[in-house]
Amino acid sequence: MTVLILTSEEDVTADMVVAKLHRMGTPVVRLDPADLPDKVVLSAHYAHGDAVAAGPALLQRYIPKRADIRLTCVGNRLFAAQKTAEPGQIDGRYGDTPHTWEATPVPERIGRSVQEYLARAGLAYAAFDFAVDEEGAWWFLECNQGGQFGFVELETGQPVSEAVALWLSQHPAAGRRPEIHL
Repeated sequence: MTVLILTSEEDVTADMVVAKLHRMGTPVVRLDPADLPDKVVLSAHYAHGDAVAAGPALLQRYIPKRADIRLTCVGNRLFAAQKTAEPGQIDGRYGDTPHTWEATPVPERIGRSVQEYLARAGLAYAAFDFAVDEEGAWWFLECNQGGQFGFVELETGQPVSEAVALWLSQHPAAGRRPEIHL
């Protein structure tokens, strides 16, 4: 089996996965869609007119937080990392702070919930974002079906790219998600 990876040349996260697949002997074809000789076009037809008056928006309650959590799920493996937030900071991935990402345990209730989310959504990979409030409660913000993990792996050493490579190569150690009937 050959793994196809579509991404830009500057995608460090993909570089990490490609390196692991190469070490495992899994054939890889990597393509930057920008290198195609012509445009790649996606099209859609709106059922109610030719234009969209408003787009979807996700509005969330502001959570004063002490930390950000990125919980990356690959198959049934969970990799959680935490970064201390500055007062008033909105998104911990951005901003010049002295804090770094550190591996953190996943509360059992959160682990069960994200596994159920993945099963119901039919996802094998996702990156969940949480805010941790002053009492230590994890507040769910979003699930990114193609969320980045390289910035976390580089700071924590968590083997996320290896888990992705194992999963993509169908390796038995990949932690494939068993079918869950809810």
